[in-house]
Amino acid sequence: MRRTKMRTRAVGAGTALTVLGALAVGTAPTAWSHGYVGGEESGLVARAAMKENVGLGDVQYEPQSIEGRKGFPEAGPADGQLASAGNARFAELDEQSADRWLKNEISPGRNTLSWTYTAPHPTTKWEYFMTKPGWDPEQPLQRSSLELIETVVHDGTRPNQGEAHVVDVPADRSGYHVIYAVWTVDDTANAFYNVIDVDVAGDPVEAGDPPVLTGDPTASGVGSDHVTLEWPAATSDSGVAGYEVQRDGAVVGRTTTTTLTDRDVLPGTSYTYTVRAYDRAGQFSAPSAPVEVTTPDGPAALRPPTGLHSMGATTSTIDLMWGAAQGGTGAVTYEVSRATLGSAFTPVTTTTSTRFEDTGLAPGTTYQYVVTARDASGATAASDSVQIATRPDPTAPPAWDPFGVYRIGDRVTHEGQLYEAVQSYTGFGDPNWIHALSLWNPIPWPEEETTPPATGEPVLSVVGDQDAARLQVAVPTESYGTLDRFIVRHNGEYVMELHGGRHFYSTVDRSVEGSVIAHTTVEAAPGDTIELWRTPGLPGQGSAGGTVVQTVVVPEDQGPTAAALAAVRGITVAGGRLSVALDATQFAEKNRYIVRVDGEYAFEAYAGTSPSAARTTSGDTVHVSRSLAVASGSTVTVTLATGTPGQPSSLAPREIASHVVD
Repeated sequence: MRRTKMRTRAVGAGTALTVLGALAVGTAPTAWSHGYVGGEESGLVARAAMKENVGLGDVQYEPQSIEGRKGFPEAGPADGQLASAGNARFAELDEQSADRWLKNEISPGRNTLSWTYTAPHPTTKWEYFMTKPGWDPEQPLQRSSLELIETVVHDGTRPNQGEAHVVDVPADRSGYHVIYAVWTVDDTANAFYNVIDVDVAGDPVEAGDPPVLTGDPTASGVGSDHVTLEWPAATSDSGVAGYEVQRDGAVVGRTTTTTLTDRDVLPGTSYTYTVRAYDRAGQFSAPSAPVEVTTPDGPAALRPPTGLHSMGATTSTIDLMWGAAQGGTGAVTYEVSRATLGSAFTPVTTTTSTRFEDTGLAPGTTYQYVVTARDASGATAASDSVQIATRPDPTAPPAWDPFGVYRIGDRVTHEGQLYEAVQSYTGFGDPNWIHALSLWNPIPWPEEETTPPATGEPVLSVVGDQDAARLQVAVPTESYGTLDRFIVRHNGEYVMELHGGRHFYSTVDRSVEGSVIAHTTVEAAPGDTIELWRTPGLPGQGSAGGTVVQTVVVPEDQGPTAAALAAVRGITVAGGRLSVALDATQFAEKNRYIVRVDGEYAFEAYAGTSPSAARTTSGDTVHVSRSLAVASGSTVTVTLATGTPGQPSSLAPREIASHVVD
């Protein structure tokens, strides 16, 4: 397979020098996450990561941060915002025309790519969609123009850097097309979205001999909640791209190394594993000899939260997100602790959510965070710590210089504190003089100014949506562009906001004449409180303060529909496989069905997806199944829960079906 090349436009020398100079001297915002298609091992490069593209905006500094809600194509970014994943600060990516972006030159057939990870989250899968023949490149990119051409499943662990994926480009594609890459994170509600512009031409390249395994796998570590496999490296004339591990005939993950840990296992259960090597043409070796493994009985230990990272920082806030802790006993809570460099960690909050916005912080200051999970038994497990800096305030006084020359009334900042000079002096490098009260007086930061009220007031409403609530904020069209800053909170927790014609963590509907309606869905229970706040400052700044302008209580009739409760059409166990038949309409809705065997998690289905399980459709029935050893006399239950896969249910799950295995 030939190495993909980028097609470049002819530009004058002056233009080229200008672009290179801007990239060399521009100040890049600090980025802490997460991944993009491209890098030394990749045959393709995403639109955001292709440095030769002009007019990229902020995303040129952080192509790894194109993150949005997962569940595409049923959920996820709105049409017309697919490239930016709905992130307003990356809106330049949504510009679409036949000649707007540079293209990767590829052939039909098998093409390889890989991701560069700056924060390799635990992963469910990668999916690759491609524009259909006859799509219109002059129109905004829409999901109706895309079809799925490749899925790479993973085992819920963190991916390996440089792991190759083989994407089979259909033979009926030619000319300009878009590949839409979706990396679904396993332990958060988000996914990462990358648009890849390609120019398809030529014939598929003939592949050489497939790789050859040099030995069989062995189980080097087995616990009640994990199995670790190791195997010798394979050989290939064209180079080994990676290894695929199967458990009971189903793929559980791929890796570029010669080891893999499967964490989706049950205590006291037998499994059969095989390994295949694959090359960059997508050819597989013969499978290895099977290795039989039986996990010991016993509870799964509480594992620490994963992937602690920042979703964004302002001059006074840091928005944190992490992956849910796995294992343990009962409900899990999270204690978020913060420290400045050199100081001890102090608890900031305790929450059941996997997201927290820390407010009231100092501009231009580096903070350290750690999140500690605690289960019902009192067991704890702490995440890795991260360092995240707030953005500097462009209007703030300069940082204190121990060698500086100062006059009475001068102001400086030091470790997040604002100081005013008490007397004039010249420094000689003593790092303690900033703390001398005879020289510097610590003073509070000035209060933020608020924007004047807008003429049109928004109206909050709550619409029932199974065990969730759809929050809607309607704004008069003529007022939307000059709107104050309004924040919606659910039981005190930040959900979304609006300001000056922009919306954040929500979707906008303009189909209602005279109104702009921003909406989002949250897990909610009857009696929960939804509040609309008028808040000072700008989006991304601290959300503290403000006044409540409207309160709505989730009604008592909030709950699942009769159809959702009656969705299960059958439960069968045959040939080592557990299968649950679901009504196809309810399967496609935002209903979360969790399948358990004797109370232990087996798999689930949600909004047309089935993480860690296969599915087939027969008429109006969807069969969701997984290879699983289920003993005679075991009880299989199906519950209707709230939340999304990987997240705890905010309400007690409702058991809607059960079956005792013969």
